[in-house]
Amino acid sequence: MGGEKHGHIGIVIPDAKYFFVLNGGVSFMVPAYPGHYLASALDDPKICAKEEAQHKGKLRKYAECAGVIKNFIVKAVDEEWLA
Repeated sequence: MGGEKHGHIGIVIPDAKYFFVLNGGVSFMVPAYPGHYLASALDDPKICAKEEAQHKGKLRKYAECAGVIKNFIVKAVDEEWLA
């Protein structure tokens, strides 16, 4: 996921500005939902644990970015329309 030193500002500013000005040639990547964890067909518990941890990390990044977007919307919309 993008962000790095500028946090989630790449969600709300034009990609060209973020790419060239703020982040030195790196685009902000909004993570896609990684889907459900599909257990590995391998019997090695170390590999399975590593894959599961990687999937949890992807879920965390997705949820973090989705939460930021939700907060932007909630702050931008009048409370009467949210009710």
